[in-house]
Amino acid sequence: MDLCKIPLDLISAGIAAVGGSKRSLARLKDIVSELDNPILSRKVTQLEINLSSLEITELRLLSALENGAHPGAESSILKIRGTEIQQELTELYVEAAGEYALIYPGPHGHGDNAMPAGPEHAPHSVSKYLNISDPVYLWWK
Repeated sequence: MDLCKIPLDLISAGIAAVGGSKRSLARLKDIVSELDNPILSRKVTQLEINLSSLEITELRLLSALENGAHPGAESSILKIRGTEIQQELTELYVEAAGEYALIYPGPHGHGDNAMPAGPEHAPHSVSKYLNISDPVYLWWK
């Protein structure tokens, strides 16, 4: 057994961040269930299908690793698709926040402790979207 390949095997095991995406998706589903937006509901359902597909692919890779195979292109595909799904999640959070996603400093500026108007998830949806977009854009540069 090549000891240099063991860390790569372990790294590729959770590279798609399926667990975190599933938690974010569950919260998004709760938010969207309170809205009357069938188009957004359809997008969330499609994302859930894509995430399930990614999870199955990750489990297939883990099973292959357990049986002695070495990760090939699958781990790269998992990383790329996992990042795309994370970005889609943040896009849907912004869409769910609607007009409340716009950044507004409040009447007394950004240092004010007053809570902004709108749902609880709205103030951070754009910043999370912009933050998660970085890895995708940097990867393509």
